[in-house]
Amino acid sequence: MTAFQAFMRGWAAVARSKAALSILWIFYALVALIVAGPAASMALRPLAHSRMAGQLLKGFDPGWLSENTVALGTAVSALTPAAVVAALFTWLGTILLAGGVLSMLSERWDCFRLGAFLAGAGRHFWRLFRLSLLGFVGYGLVLLAGAAPGMIVTAVYKDGMEAWPMGVAGIAGSVLTVLLAGWMATVLDYAKVRLVCDDARGAVMGLLRSFAFVFKHFGKTMGVWLMNAVGFAMALALYLAASNAMHPTLAGAILLLVILQQAFILFRTAQRIAVWDSAMEIYEDLKPEAAAAMAVDSPVGSALEYGVLPVEAPGERGDLQVETPVEPALGTTAEPLESDGSGV
Repeated sequence: MTAFQAFMRGWAAVARSKAALSILWIFYALVALIVAGPAASMALRPLAHSRMAGQLLKGFDPGWLSENTVALGTAVSALTPAAVVAALFTWLGTILLAGGVLSMLSERWDCFRLGAFLAGAGRHFWRLFRLSLLGFVGYGLVLLAGAAPGMIVTAVYKDGMEAWPMGVAGIAGSVLTVLLAGWMATVLDYAKVRLVCDDARGAVMGLLRSFAFVFKHFGKTMGVWLMNAVGFAMALALYLAASNAMHPTLAGAILLLVILQQAFILFRTAQRIAVWDSAMEIYEDLKPEAAAAMAVDSPVGSALEYGVLPVEAPGERGDLQVETPVEPALGTTAEPLESDGSGV
């Protein structure tokens, strides 16, 4: 299987998983309300005390919020608790729903079953939770490695007057961070697939084996990531271009911007399902157990290849072997032995 075939099969699985996609999208939308609700309340509170609220809302400009941070009681600090709660719910909810989605993809359901989906989510939650904690450590190392070029250049040119080494180091660090983050995300995806498909519980061993698997099949595994990364970059560019072209000063423009944001979130959610299914296709096609099974079942070197049939030992299948005495045929008599007189 090539990387492009796995990529296409992943998106084909998205088309078959509309119910799971809807559940994930609704979950993310509800979590976003945890932050959007207080933010909207803080933005509209000053307008509620004005007789000109209706006309002021027609010319609403989001940049107005930055001019009223003092009156709103420092919006950033006020929204921090809501943002922390939303991030926590997003993290735990994503882990929970990932178990259900991976169970659905692994078992190749013909139709969506909510009970089985929730059962798979609960069965795989703790192992995926432990894997997520290991993922934080991995991403921390990625950020440290991405900052290494800047730290090295700073140590070498800290007293220099030229600025170009710092610029080159910043670009190199950013590119290195993106590549390593993509590699780490791919390893974590294959670790999730391994834990669910093999029904394994060891998150540490699953992560280490996924490192080896991704490195061994680097072209296929990272090829799928590259294609999805290009698709994400194109979707993000279109979203930013469309959102910057809009001027959210009217209610209709604000509503259109919200719809555009939700469409982008829906695409990103569908992409997660496609990535998981692509990883599952590649893993099931290349995992070591499949190669070992083919070697055992292969007739090469067997007795049949050389025309020799195996002979079963008596009692090999548990059959009871009964000896039947052979009686001489009727009409025949045993001939007497001749004696030579010696008595023998």
